[in-house]
Parts: sequence; structure tokens; C-alpha cells
Amino acid sequence: MLNEISLYTYIFCIIISYLLGSIPVAFIAGKFYGVNIFNIGSKQAGATNVFRELSRKAGAAVMLIDSSKGLIAIIICRLYGFSEFELILPAAFTILGHWNSPFTKFKGGDGVSTLTGLGLGIAPQQLIIPYIIIAIILFTMIYKKISHPTIWGGSIGYLVFIFMSIWSETHLDLSVVLGFSILGLSIMIHSIYFHKKHKENFKRK
Repeated sequence: MLNEISLYTYIFCIIISYLLGSIPVAFIAGKFYGVNIFNIGSKQAGATNVFRELSRKAGAAVMLIDSSKGLIAIIICRLYGFSEFELILPAAFTILGHWNSPFTKFKGGDGVSTLTGLGLGIAPQQLIIPYIIIAIILFTMIYKKISHPTIWGGSIGYLVFIFMSIWSETHLDLSVVLGFSILGLSIMIHSIYFHKKHKENFKRK
């Protein structure tokens, strides 16, 4: 339970989670290609932009590593005694680190891949099927610059997640469902805001 974890342990895990989230994987990938990822495509440091603008292999690698950031953050927290709803706050700071990396002047990406890893650490049984659905939609729509694949995939995947969470075979505590839902909603709002603010980055070329 939360009261069994010391304040210092909680602060430590939050800091570690933020630092893991802030590792600018897409930005580093861009450097290997001699470009600044913030100057091309959607101008976001995310797997989708790398996939579209650099290469499929690089995009897949960024997606995998960004997901690993989230998963590792949760594994570390679990090693320190965190469980269920206690994992939500460190997860939020992992996403915050991805959004605002101190290594890239507090710029980043949407955090969808990072959320994927967080979910695998928090609720793997309830999220494996939604993730498969999201992956299919993502790779089907990834070349379309107007219709944002993560929003479509995330919306449909979320509905399946809710079903899996209330199904008796894979029931998940309501507090965890609500906490993870808020994380997903935050990423969606962040994504929509960025796309509306920078519409010119998503016009077909």
C-alpha cells in the first residue's frame, strides 16, 4: 500500500521515472542521420516522425526503445514495492519527461510509445489485445499525414481496454483503470493541441 512506501522512496522513483522518460531517443536517432528531428516532418521527437521521415527500421527501433523506457520505469518502481495505483504517479512523470526533456530544451513527442511500455508494466493482461489493435491501425495509417494514427488507434484500443478491465477473467481495480485512462487522455489532449497549433507540419507534401 501507499503508506508502506516512504516519501523518500516515492520521490526517488519519481525522479528516476522522469529521467528515463526524458531520454530523447528520437532526437538521438535523428543525429545518426545527420538531422535535427525537431526540424523535419511533424517536428516532434517521436517514433512516428522518425518512421516517416528517416526510415522504417529507425522508427521501429525508436518505438521499441521508447516503450522500454516506460516498462523499465515501472519495473524499478515495482522493485521498490509499488503496485497497482501507486504506479500511476511515477508513470505520469515518465510521460512528463518524454514531453519535456531537459536534454532537448524541454521539447519532446506525444509519448504514445512510452505509454505502451508503462501499460505493459502496470496492466499487461488487460492491454495486450488493445496494443495489438493499436499496432495494426498505426502501421496501416502511418503514412497518412492528416489522419493521426495514434488518435484512432488509441481510441479504439481504449474501448477494448475497458472491456478487458471489467471482464471477470482479466478484472482490473477501478483506481488503476481511471489512473491509466487519465494518462491516455492526457497524451491525446497533448497530441491534439500540438497538431492544432502546428497544422502546417501535417499537411500533405
